[in-house]
Amino acid sequence: MLFDLSAVTHALCALLTDATDHSALLDPPGGLPVTITVSGQHPQKPPTGNTCDLNLYLFHAVQSQFLRNGFWQQSAVTGQPAGATARQPVAFEPLCLDLRFMLSAYSGTGWVYEQQVMGVAMRTLHENATLRVATTGPDGLPQTSQLTVGLESASWDELSRLWQALGGPMRMTALYRVGVALLAPQEPPAPKPRTTSWHLMAGPGAAGGAPADDGLPQLYGTSRSVSYALPDLTVREYDAAPATAGPGQLFALRGRELQDDTPVYLVATDAEGNETETDVSATWKPAPGVPSGTASLRLRVPDAVGCPQPGHYRLRVGKTVSPQWRSEAVALSVAPRLDPTGGPLVLPGADGRYTVTAWNVPSHHATVLLDTIGLEYVATAPGPGQWSLSGTTLTLVPPAGLAAGRYPIRLRAAGVEADPGLWAVWP
Repeated sequence: MLFDLSAVTHALCALLTDATDHSALLDPPGGLPVTITVSGQHPQKPPTGNTCDLNLYLFHAVQSQFLRNGFWQQSAVTGQPAGATARQPVAFEPLCLDLRFMLSAYSGTGWVYEQQVMGVAMRTLHENATLRVATTGPDGLPQTSQLTVGLESASWDELSRLWQALGGPMRMTALYRVGVALLAPQEPPAPKPRTTSWHLMAGPGAAGGAPADDGLPQLYGTSRSVSYALPDLTVREYDAAPATAGPGQLFALRGRELQDDTPVYLVATDAEGNETETDVSATWKPAPGVPSGTASLRLRVPDAVGCPQPGHYRLRVGKTVSPQWRSEAVALSVAPRLDPTGGPLVLPGADGRYTVTAWNVPSHHATVLLDTIGLEYVATAPGPGQWSLSGTTLTLVPPAGLAAGRYPIRLRAAGVEADPGLWAVWP
């Protein structure tokens, strides 16, 4: 889009100046030097005294008949401008213009130069039917607009009236249409708000696409909203589905016909494919009424006592009146957890070691990383490039030669990674 109409005239004049400066017709070998002036001035401006003056004059601008009604459809789609019901959409839509230029030449030396210069100019515009205009937008950023250039057919009467209005003798003239020029509004439209969350739910249905209505609970999946702080304290959020949750963390079990008293079962599968089902209804549910209902249940992974080891599990639900009935299973990953208290930046102690609190960490089957740099587990006090665990206290030491910077502390166990949120400041 354009913010300045004169940018189109400047681009066309630059194109014609380059063509006349390098034309062999206008500068034959051994001939007298020919000076051509190209400008966007009015044709009746006093001549410059050069061999020939070539004028490309913008004499008419009209709204594009093909795009003039486009803003009504755009308004219905976008709802812009927000909160301004009294304003028409033209307040934020670009003005779509067709520009008409008059190309003419004048030479005080002789008519030959006028016709030669017009021939070079018209051939140049014919060969450059697509014009690219580099401009600066209202936001100060560079942008490029693309317009088409076409020769118009004008009658003798139209040209006669045009030159009569200009108040001068008639000259060789060509009319050009340049468009569509999108003239940007003074204030750009408000940006679309950033999407903060979205949910897609699906479930089995009966014949014809109608939802099954057999009164039995059905599960669609698990999800969890995760938020953490970056080193500059900016808060980032994302949704994890299927859910990954650690000790004390809430997640949603989504489905239909779910109630606060719906039995919930955790299913673990060993390497041989054998399943172990555990009733977690009493230990995983928040207090009744903390929002749950027919579409979802809010569950909470227990703290240290009763929290399963990290790994990939499944959840099923039952029905109180049918103790043997089970729903289809949905996925859930149980993770270790790093305590974000005091973060997000973690400073080393006087001995160069970092100490954080971690829960649900099986030491011999866990991995600790500084960004992508893996550390080695040891059962004793860690040295450079090592980490150790004592109860819920995780101690680590960066490897020797590590460059200064801020490194995310990552904790992973059984293929499941804890939430981010801690950064080690080194040194």
